Amino acid sequence: MTPDADTIIVSLKTIVMKRIKKGVYAIMKDGSLVSAQDFRSENKENVEHILVKWGVSEFRMQLEDCASGVNWYDAQKSAKKQGKEWRCPTRHEAIDLYDVRFNGLDELLGKLGVKPMDDGWMWTQDEDADPQCSAGRAWGVYLDYGLVGGNTKSYAYSVYRVRAVSDYQPES
Repeated sequence: MTPDADTIIVSLKTIVMKRIKKGVYAIMKDGSLVSAQDFRSENKENVEHILVKWGVSEFRMQLEDCASGVNWYDAQKSAKKQGKEWRCPTRHEAIDLYDVRFNGLDELLGKLGVKPMDDGWMWTQDEDADPQCSAGRAWGVYLDYGLVGGNTKSYAYSVYRVRAVSDYQPES
C-alpha cells in the first residue's frame, strides 16, 4: 500500500522536528530558524514568531502579549483573535515558558526589543479539573517564580497576561 500525500508530509514534518534541538528559535519570515544564541538584533524586522522546543513542548508563540489585565474568558478570546490556530498555552507549555526564560527566551526577546516574560501571571487554556474545586477555576503560571495555581475564571487583574501560542508546523 502506498502512503497518501498527507501521510508523507506529516512524516517529513516529524523528521524535521526531531532534528531541531531543544531550545528557543526565531522563526524568520522565510520560514528558517535562528537559535536565540545565534540571533542578531539587526535581523529583528525579519522575525515572524518564536519557536519553543522544550521538554515535551513544541510550539510557536507570538512576540508580544495580545492582552493583559483580563479574565480567563477574555484571555481565550484574545488569543483566538490572533487567528484560528492561535490559543492560550496549555498549563505544561506555560511551565515550559517559565523554564525556557532562563535558557534563551528572555535573551531573544531582549534582542528583539520586546519586554521579557519576567513578571506576572499568565493564563493557560486549561480549566481546573479538580472535583474539589468549583467548575469556575482555571490554571495560571506565575512567570516570576514558576508557580502554578488555579484561580477563578472571572478574576481579572493587571498582572494576568495573554501570550498566544500555536502548534509549530515547519514549512514543507
